[in-house]
Amino acid sequence: MGSPNKQRFRLAWQDVVKVIAAPDKHTCFVDGGDPAKSLLVPGDGAPAPYDIEDKQALVAWILAHVAAEKIEKVASLADAATK
Repeated sequence: MGSPNKQRFRLAWQDVVKVIAAPDKHTCFVDGGDPAKSLLVPGDGAPAPYDIEDKQALVAWILAHVAAEKIEKVASLADAATK
């Protein structure tokens, strides 16, 4: 298990390849170009092996800092996976 204070990786905003976000569900996937540099923010109640505190604020922060042309907004990440 990891520590809440342990930094897992660092990714500069300009290095983000794409963000797929469902803001209403407080979830997003940040594609860092490599699985080791990518992040899934699991939505409220989503089955995931981890949870993130204050995911609503984190998703808002990500959307505010990544270039708009790199963001795809969807109703749910499951919908994006079927495209």
